[in-house]
Order: sequence, then C-alpha cells, then structure tokens
Amino acid sequence: MAFALLPASSLWTRHVILADARASAANIFEFLADAKWWVRTYLPDLNSAIEIGEAPIELLVTRVRSWVEAIEENRPTLFAGMEQSHALQVLQVFGFVVGSIERHLQGTGAKLGDGVGRVPGPDGLLLSLGAIARHSPRDSHYTFWLTNNEEPILTFTGNAGEVFFNKVVNETQLVLSDVSASVRDIRVAEENDLGRAAVIVRQAAQKVVGLHGRYREYMLRDPKTGERNMTPEFFMAKFRQYLLPFPVGGVLREGPNATNTTGWPLLDFLVGTLDEQYKDTVSQRFRWMSEIDQERVRVEMHMPSLAERILDLLEISPEMLQAMTQQQIRAAAFGSGSEFMALFDAYQALAGAALRLSDIHISLIMNYLVRPSKTIDPATIAKCPVKPVTGVGGNNLEHTFRIAEMRRKHPIVRCLAAA
Repeated sequence: MAFALLPASSLWTRHVILADARASAANIFEFLADAKWWVRTYLPDLNSAIEIGEAPIELLVTRVRSWVEAIEENRPTLFAGMEQSHALQVLQVFGFVVGSIERHLQGTGAKLGDGVGRVPGPDGLLLSLGAIARHSPRDSHYTFWLTNNEEPILTFTGNAGEVFFNKVVNETQLVLSDVSASVRDIRVAEENDLGRAAVIVRQAAQKVVGLHGRYREYMLRDPKTGERNMTPEFFMAKFRQYLLPFPVGGVLREGPNATNTTGWPLLDFLVGTLDEQYKDTVSQRFRWMSEIDQERVRVEMHMPSLAERILDLLEISPEMLQAMTQQQIRAAAFGSGSEFMALFDAYQALAGAALRLSDIHISLIMNYLVRPSKTIDPATIAKCPVKPVTGVGGNNLEHTFRIAEMRRKHPIVRCLAAA
C-alpha cells in the first residue's frame, strides 16, 4: 500500500520533523534542497494514501506547519537579501504541499481556504514570499511547469501522465515563444529579404507541426503497459483536482493554469488570429504573468501580424481581400514575384499548422473532459473540487471553444490560408 512507503511512524513525530526543518531552514539552499527532496520522495505517495483513506491528512499538515515555523524562526537570516528566484522556489515547494492540503479538504466538502487555515501562519509567509518573487503568493504556471524542469520534476501524484503533461506544456511554451521571436523582424518590416523571410516562416511552420505529434501522444499507449501516456480518468478526476483555487491573504487566488502561459497568444498575434474580445481575454491574464511576459505580450499584441504584413506587401486592404475570390488572391500573390510567392506559401503553411494545433487541442478537451464527464460516476464528480465542465481557472469550457472558433473563422486569416 502507498502508506507503507512513507517513513516509519517514529520519524513522523512533530518534534523530529520540526528539528529537521529548523536545521535546514538556517540556509535557504539547504531548505530548498531538503524540501524538494521531501516533495519528490514522499508527497505523491502521501497524497495517494490520503485520497484512499490510508493516511491522515495531519501527516501533511504537520510537515507544512513545521516548515512554516522553522522559516519564521529564521526569517531575519533567510529573508535578508533573498533573491527573487529563491522566493519563487520556496513558493513552488509550498504550492505543492498547501495545494495538496486544500485538495484533500475541498474534496470532502470543506470551504475554500480551510486547508490554508489548518496551518497557522502561512498567509503572512506566502504574502511575503510573493512580494519578493513579484508573483502571486501561491503556485502558478511558472512554479508548476515553466520552472519545474529539474529531473525528476516535482509532482502531486508521481503519475507518468502528470510528468508527460509537464513536458508538453514546457515544450509548447518553448517552441511557440521561439517561433514568435524568429518572425518578429518580418512582421515589423525590418527583414525585407523576402526569400530569407520565406525560409524563416517555413521553418516556423515546421516547428508548429512538430507540436502536432506531441499533442497526439497524449492518447498513445505504452507498448509495455498498454496504458495511455495520460488517461482521461486520471486527468479529469485526479490530476486537475490539485490545480484548484484557494484564498491567500483573504483573496481568492487562481492556481496553476496552462492557459496563462504566453505561447498560444504569441502564436495568435503572429498569425493574425485575434479580435477585440480575444485581446481583452489575454489582457485579463496579465495579472498571472511576470512583468517581462506582460511586456512582451503587450508589445506583440499591438505589433502588425504576419497576415497584415502580407496584405501590406500585396497593397490590399482587409476589406478588398474579403471581396476577392480565392483565385484572385492567389493571382495577386503570384503576380508579386517568386520570392513573395514563397513567403505567401510559407505563411499559408504556418497559419494551417497553427489552426491544426488548435483543433487538436480542442479534440483533447473533448476526449479528456467533455465525453468522460458524461459517463463518470456522479459520486466521483461530487468529490471533485474542479468540475469537468470548467477550466481550472473557473471559466466555462465554452470560453475556450469560442477562441478556437474565432481562429477557425477569422476573416483575414481564413481568406489568406484558403487561397
């Protein structure tokens, strides 16, 4: 049983745990090393044991309480000159353990915040760490995915599906951010060699196509075990339940949400698939982004898209484009020279790859949330703090479907891509 894998009961006495925490908390590097080791080694099994009733939640509460007390006792030493990156790592560790407590209590019908309330003093500590880290005073997509890439990664469950999800989120962010950066000079007309621009855009399209395969791998089965890389049951009823909102400092805080990464908006702004409603949606996510990410997204949101650059080179307005047939658009592109035609074809490949990636993403939502939610036991759903019909941020899934539909039916991009 999972509980049998935990340390012997004598090691779980509070004074021993507190003594260990005090020893490591005298130095920020030692505390982080010890805390991350504990999360990697024991948290997944402890969470599983608590879920099935084989371990009391007090084991987890005692660990967190000891960390809080030890840090508070050493606050002058630890916080003196604490760097932003160190504060973010401490938030990362606390995000896993406090989030676990909240998940278990909310799963039994407790109110949001009862988990934080079980550990005296974490609010003040988390708020202080958040101020130093310039970050929400709890876990986020930064702590759970983007900076959680040291093998073996930290997890709530230890399940291969959670590890796979981490890898795909990180790869998506890396690829789409790189694609956006590579095409920036073309968008602002600083790269005027159309032949070279065509090569760059074609390479960008190939990178996006590479993500298609990664997204499809969710449903692939391991030839040794016959299990999918991530099963719908695990994703919906177990994994997502640890990404729930809870209050810190009296304010309800959203948890880790891959929607708040910048990769997808950057791709949309590059291709040109955006409208005013989508701009507003992305702007609302700024509160979950770092200052650097906010600035980059803000700049690229107002930068000419590659679609607009194509129209400028064709000397065609959006209104004229929508009045033209596909044959007329193609003829205009062909008449602009071979190098422009190569750029036009490359843009079509990129726009098509981006739209296909969005469609695969929607297919995954259908296969991992919408369809399974219709067959899962109602008693199981009742115990899920994060319901299958909503995103982890609380938005109805229709919000996500609207964005996908906007991409699919965008008047300018659709005209250019179909020509």
